Amino acid sequence: MFERLKIKRWIATFTFIVLPLIKLSAQSKSFHFKRNNTEWIVFADSKKLGVGLPTSRINVLEERTVISSDSLIRRYLEHRFRDGELPQQGGGNCPVILDSWDDYYRQVVFYYDEEKSEDCILFHYVHKSVIVNHPNWKERWVFISGGCSNYWMARISLKSREVFSFGIN
Repeated sequence: MFERLKIKRWIATFTFIVLPLIKLSAQSKSFHFKRNNTEWIVFADSKKLGVGLPTSRINVLEERTVISSDSLIRRYLEHRFRDGELPQQGGGNCPVILDSWDDYYRQVVFYYDEEKSEDCILFHYVHKSVIVNHPNWKERWVFISGGCSNYWMARISLKSREVFSFGIN
């Protein structure tokens, strides 16, 4: 009976302490994934990227959260701009965002927004036609100035699940 109690204690310790720590350590690094024709890189530490954002208090951002947040951004754009056109797109070499949705690589970082006092996700979209200019996009944040709808960003609150910032370069 004493042996059975030791085994139960070991299982409980492993389940409630060791497994979560393993998950945290595995997820606290950047990770890359693909779905259909879309690729994401999720950066875990905003300070190392030099994007000027405080690191999130959470250490785990799951793939499903990233995908569902990306879908929220699309719905936000469809709703916000259904009667008008998105600015700075469609002219010259600038793609129309909603028509080219699957043609963007996504850079993602989760961070703590001090003004909102909550954890948030920043999505940076880089069009496939200009990715050749950024061969290290999976290792480094792509900093740009200009570039029309080849580059654009959106921010989402993890708490409210709402887009609170959107901009096209």
